[in-house]
Amino acid sequence: MKADDMPRLVNLLAGCSICLNSGSTFAIDGIIHDKPVILTLFDGEAEVPWHRSIVRYNDVIHMRKLIELGGLRVTSSYDELTETIKNYLADPTLDSEGRQRSRARECGEIDGQACTRIAKVLATLVDARALDSRPETTVTNG
Repeated sequence: MKADDMPRLVNLLAGCSICLNSGSTFAIDGIIHDKPVILTLFDGEAEVPWHRSIVRYNDVIHMRKLIELGGLRVTSSYDELTETIKNYLADPTLDSEGRQRSRARECGEIDGQACTRIAKVLATLVDARALDSRPETTVTNG
């Protein structure tokens, strides 16, 4: 993604009523912002082999976890998609408890400091690895 696309993307998410995607990490962004999220895990009218089908995202570990936490809805047909959109527009609080559970479980604290926490962990790992790779020294009395 180009850097100048980011403001538009952020504004789209901020102003959207529903976050539709096909199994991208944008589902997490929608959940973080407490937007109803719909995964469109179907191939339309096309007959697609499983290894090329979006349906396989039902089996991807990180997507399976989000689905099981209940913070989003999976649709497998145009009719389901239409019905789910209608339901979320009528009541955007549907699945809000699942979104809260997903945020807590998958994101931890949402305070704008995630990069700082990640940098600290990485620095600790680098320091630990540096200590492990030092040559051993022998101390003698004499």
